[in-house]
Amino acid sequence: MSPARKKAKDTRRMTDLKQISSAMELCYGEPTCAGGQDRYASTTAGANTVTSIGIFMPKVPCDPLGCNAGYTWTANVLPYKYYCAYSKLEAETADTFFCASNKGVMKYTYTPGSVPSNISCCNVNVTQ
Repeated sequence: MSPARKKAKDTRRMTDLKQISSAMELCYGEPTCAGGQDRYASTTAGANTVTSIGIFMPKVPCDPLGCNAGYTWTANVLPYKYYCAYSKLEAETADTFFCASNKGVMKYTYTPGSVPSNISCCNVNVTQ
């Protein structure tokens, strides 16, 4: 695939993940969104595990490669004080990811074979 197409898909990924982050932050302050104020929406580990974020994002977008690829989430646990959603970037080095978390949005290159987690969601621990 051409480098320009890869960059365009990466731009969409980054935009989608920024919007996901904004929706999660709005949800955090809304008592009706996640079952109580000061909570993020519940997440389960895997691709496409979050399909909506309350009224703030009724439908979470799919990755440019399709809904089977999806944006990947890490699992959070009660009281849902953190989250991490991420996608691998195509136009960057082989192990570069863009992440959205309760610590913000960022890009990070991992060692080969590693992926974001709650301990390292683009090089930040989201659970602290």
